[in-house]
Amino acid sequence: HTDSLTGIANRGHWFGFVGERLAAGRAGAVFVCDIDFLKQVNDTHGHAAGDAVISETARVLDRHGFAGRLGGDEFTLWIEGEPTRSAVVSNELVVELAGRLAALPAGGPATVSVGVAMTDRHGFDLDRLVETADRALYRAKASGRMRACAAA
Repeated sequence: HTDSLTGIANRGHWFGFVGERLAAGRAGAVFVCDIDFLKQVNDTHGHAAGDAVISETARVLDRHGFAGRLGGDEFTLWIEGEPTRSAVVSNELVVELAGRLAALPAGGPATVSVGVAMTDRHGFDLDRLVETADRALYRAKASGRMRACAAA
């Protein structure tokens, strides 16, 4: 159920858990988070430095909600509750992760971009929520990275 590098939920476990929450009618938000410039960290400082960036990102995300690793440098996060909380958390995550990654010995250029899709008590299809958050993530990257964008 866990990703071997980070210790957070693997993709299958994350989708199963969040799918159950949605089926139970829980409101919340799905975040898709991607590490910016991880390839540059790997190319300059080696894959051990890149793994440290990935692991630190996972630790921070896990403190804010139910985190999962989609693969590579992409993560998901489920935060249960009202949408206003999710909007605040998304901006806090970007700032917190920028500081935490910059503090790593070789984390320097790495930051995180975030896309957010919110649901309500009527529930939504999880695949659609992740896809919507992923589109918002690409808007965040296209508008300069190291930022969060919420789905319209």
